[in-house]
Parts: sequence; structure tokens; C-alpha cells
Amino acid sequence: MRIKFWILILAATLSLSAQATSFFYDANDTQTQTIDGITIKLEKGTGSNAPAYSSYNGMKIYFGNTITIDAAEAFKNVQLVFSKNDGKDYLSYTVSEGQLTDGGTSTALDDKKLDVWNGETTHLVFTFGTKGQRVLFQIEVDGEPIEINPVSYVDTTSLNPSYVYTEPTVVTQPADWTFFKKEYAFISNNIRVSCPQGSIILATDTTEAYFNVNVPGTLTFEATRPMKGLAITGMVRKLFDASVDKGHIEFCSPGEFDTDLEDSPVVIITDIDATSVTLTCPKQVRCYSVRIYFDANPAETLDCDGLLEAIEAVPSETNAWRKELRDGQLLLIYQDKVFTVTGQAL
Repeated sequence: MRIKFWILILAATLSLSAQATSFFYDANDTQTQTIDGITIKLEKGTGSNAPAYSSYNGMKIYFGNTITIDAAEAFKNVQLVFSKNDGKDYLSYTVSEGQLTDGGTSTALDDKKLDVWNGETTHLVFTFGTKGQRVLFQIEVDGEPIEINPVSYVDTTSLNPSYVYTEPTVVTQPADWTFFKKEYAFISNNIRVSCPQGSIILATDTTEAYFNVNVPGTLTFEATRPMKGLAITGMVRKLFDASVDKGHIEFCSPGEFDTDLEDSPVVIITDIDATSVTLTCPKQVRCYSVRIYFDANPAETLDCDGLLEAIEAVPSETNAWRKELRDGQLLLIYQDKVFTVTGQAL
């Protein structure tokens, strides 16, 4: 009986030591977390600013900061998921011991990188350099390998040629995608959506899922029967210079303002008459959903309420836009370009 008892104790100990310990950083997390006897501290160190929660659902790490991992038992593997802080240099760092494998330089917030540390210790310190910032999303201690881009790429052969489309067919981002991906394609309601330049793919308890075109990028929709038109709901940035390879495009957002309209179209494309259409974006378009029409052009109208008020709210010395009334029609003038209030170029 005693032998069996010690076997049970040994088995329980091995099971405990092999348990993965995952640390995630969001609005509810603090700079110190303790899970399963492992404590991780994010500290100011020699920096001017202490690590702080970022609006990008992670902890912003500044130069001079440190990350310290302490455990009752030795650990052998640590994985860290970072991205660059938008507009700042990518912050380098060193480790107090062991071997660090750098996942590469992240160039943007939608470009997550995985760094891996290997060794054996109960105390490990990551010390960050003298220039730049990073955003930390996850730390895994002695766990399974983290896969940053788990979404499989799909091609047009996955489309079902006998699919019966409804009118309109709604394309939305699958709600269970929670990571960023540089290149993506997915199928929704037998429509293939692809963006080779990259996209933010995000869905949390507080954030609706969307697919997002990086800058500059293209967004392509493909079907097994000709499309007539489509209407995108979401947000666009500086899209007055966007174009499509087929059909005609209208958009609501002017070049110097963001428009966030989850329930109203911000981009409408008509007269496509093809099984594929590509939107080329000099800036960004975020899609909460896309309604695709096969029998007729979209009947929606663009909701541009507040557009003129937004332009007027900017001081005249910094506002590149001006309004002009021509033949009874109110027009927006940006540099040498003329647009209607719904974003149609003249």
C-alpha cells in the first residue's frame, strides 16, 4: 500500500510540473501576476515610464523596463508574444541567462512576433533597451507552442459552385478568430475574401470581430456567380483615393477624418458584373460586414450625417478641406480634387 501511495504522489508531482502557465494582458490585468506558483512582474526599471495597459489590449513596454519571472520550481521554456507600438521603434532586450530566439522585428501593431527563451532557472529577467516601445500580449511558461497565425489560408477551389445565394449575401468575419495575421483569406457564405497585404483579425468579449485591410492594401471578393454590387459597413480612413478594378465606387469618409459606422455603409460599389472585384486602399478600411448583391445594385444610401460638422470643427488653418456651392450642389474640395458630400469624385 505504501508503494502505491508514493507512486500516486510522484504522478501528481509530475503532472503539476508539466502544467502550462499562461499569462494574458488586458484591461483587467496588473503589472504583477501570480499563477500556479509562478510570478511575473513588469517593472519600470531604469526607464522613464512604467509598463502600462495599452488600448491595443496588451501591456506597453517602454525602454528601461524589465520583466521578471520567479518560480518555486525551475522552468525551461518561456514564450512571449509582442507587437510594435504604432509609430515607435521596435524595442530590443536582453535576458539574464539562457538562450533567446528572436522572432524578428515587428513593424506594426497588427504584426505579432513570438520570441522564445530556453534554459533552466527559477529566476529570469528580461531587460529592455534604450529606444522604442513594444506591446506585450501573452507570456507562456513551460507550455505548448504558441501559434500566432492559426487561421488556415483558403483558395477558390473551396467555393461550392452549386451554392444558392440569398439576396443580399452577408459576409462577416468569423467571430472566433483572436489573433493578428499578415496574410489571410477566408470563406463566408461561399464568398472568398482575401487580403495578401495583411489584416487585423480581432474578436474579444468587448470587441466585435472584423477584417481589416493594411496600408496600402487590396481587398478581393470572389464568388461562383457574377456580383452586381456590394456595400461595406465599418470604418474607412482617407479612402477618397481608393479604387476598384470593376464597377463604380462611392465612400462616405473624407480624407482627413475617420468615420466609424458599424450599422451604415461606408463604401458602396456598383455595376461590378463579374465573379471577382478588388478594392485598392491607400489607407485603411475596416469591415464589420459586407452585403453582396447579385441581382441588382445595392439600394442602400450612404449615411454621411456629421461629415460637414466634422470638417467645420477643424481650425481653418489646419483644415485642407473647403466647401463650395456650385449650381445648387454642395461640394467638398480637397486640394485639386472635387467630391460630393457622399464621397463621389467629380
